[in-house]
Amino acid sequence: AAPSDSTPPTVVSINRANSTPTNASSVSWNVTFSESVTGVDATDFALVPTGVAGASIIGVSGSGSAYLVTASTGSGSGTLGLNLVDNDTIVDLAGNKLGGTGLVNGDFTGQVYTIDKTPPSAPTVNLPFFIGATSAGSIGVFVGGEIAAQVNLVISDTNSITADVTVMGTILSTGTFSNTVNLSTLVDGTITATATLTDAAGNTSAPGSGTATKDTVAPTVTKTVTDADIDNALESSSIALAATD
Repeated sequence: AAPSDSTPPTVVSINRANSTPTNASSVSWNVTFSESVTGVDATDFALVPTGVAGASIIGVSGSGSAYLVTASTGSGSGTLGLNLVDNDTIVDLAGNKLGGTGLVNGDFTGQVYTIDKTPPSAPTVNLPFFIGATSAGSIGVFVGGEIAAQVNLVISDTNSITADVTVMGTILSTGTFSNTVNLSTLVDGTITATATLTDAAGNTSAPGSGTATKDTVAPTVTKTVTDADIDNALESSSIALAATD
């Protein structure tokens, strides 16, 4: 006769199936048992929310020793965990109950997600007030905002034909990101630098911006000299003097 199986199944792990932190509307956990089991459904699990409202289990799938539990993340930011709560409905192929006969003796605490649905504040953007012919090729731009957020900086002029200058980066532990950019391709006039920040959970801030005036044309000074003493004819001569910045 085949030997009887009296060893109860256990939970090996309940691990996150997605990245964390996240702003996703739903997340999942991989639930692994020590052997093939049946009777796994939503009533065997409990969500553990902190700072999150309205989260609920929306699906349980799988078979054998591997299952996937999916939950909506509700609203708000905080954490969301998943625990297995043993109610003696999960059994192995020999009929042994999870953890052995008796409630809660097969309980298991799963991993926790950080739920972040709050976007970063709009960044500050600073660049020089004036950009001249000699400085246009090397302009320092500074962006301030949430530490570790990804920066998307677009610098443009008032000419819709000119290609924008785009810069990517990360806000450092100092709360700033800086870069030197070449703005020689942008036309003279108002230069606008607009930045957005994206945090680790994927939330994107409202834009922040700064402006500068670009002027690469040297001014021209015209002076008119009148000679009333020549032939008393009120002849005049114009002398064009060029002055540089």
